[in-house]
Amino acid sequence: MESCDVFISHADKDKESYVNELKESIESLGIKVFYDKNSIEWGNNWKERIYEGLDSCKYAIVIISKNFYDREWTNEELYTLLSRQNESGEEIILPILYNTTYDEVREHYGSLADIQFIDASKCNVEQITIKLAKKLLNSNSKSSDTKENNSKKVDLILKNTYNALLNTPSSKHLEHDSSIMLDDILMSSNHLDKFNEIQKLSISNLSKEDKKDLDIIIEFISSLLTIESGNTRYVEWDVKNNAAKRMTELRQELLKIFTKRNYLKGIK
Repeated sequence: MESCDVFISHADKDKESYVNELKESIESLGIKVFYDKNSIEWGNNWKERIYEGLDSCKYAIVIISKNFYDREWTNEELYTLLSRQNESGEEIILPILYNTTYDEVREHYGSLADIQFIDASKCNVEQITIKLAKKLLNSNSKSSDTKENNSKKVDLILKNTYNALLNTPSSKHLEHDSSIMLDDILMSSNHLDKFNEIQKLSISNLSKEDKKDLDIIIEFISSLLTIESGNTRYVEWDVKNNAAKRMTELRQELLKIFTKRNYLKGIK
């Protein structure tokens, strides 16, 4: 079986209300997900497939809910992951609280007490997707790459993002109207290719400036991919409004980066 980036452990009853949306958001970035509904084919030994997924994943998102507690296979998946984590010393379990409380989690699974959770009521699907993307990027880093080489790669990724704008009908307005930038990137850039380029970088061996610039492009591309896939349709209005404000901030940050790196002149 081909290894996956992330295994999603969850209760079947939470699929429609939450898990499907999270899975689609993560996959929109080209991240390989083990998800029972799609990863187990007709005729497969489903138990073997699940154990293969648990053994091969880089990370496991465990969605803890009231529906998760005391189910045979959710417990089996969780304890298999805990055993693997304890033996390897790697922090592979990424738990999410969904329609439950931390006290209830401790009551059922005391072994999770020391692991940091994300509360789904305080962090939307898009934000969780971005957090996962950053963890994967960091885990894929290759320390053998030099800071100089990585700096050149970061510069190339940012130049490619900027150059995509030059091929749009509205590119002549770039130096006068920064508000057009978001729509241009949405229509002209291949975000998934850029994200795959970023995954090849050695994140642990970057200068502070390159790391800061890269964080901006990661969040920006991840947000655009999530928007394009339509996964924000279930988000409450106030969350959408905040997301729109954040996108505006990210757009301005990118413009500053382009100007600083001398790709773009004249934007204030």
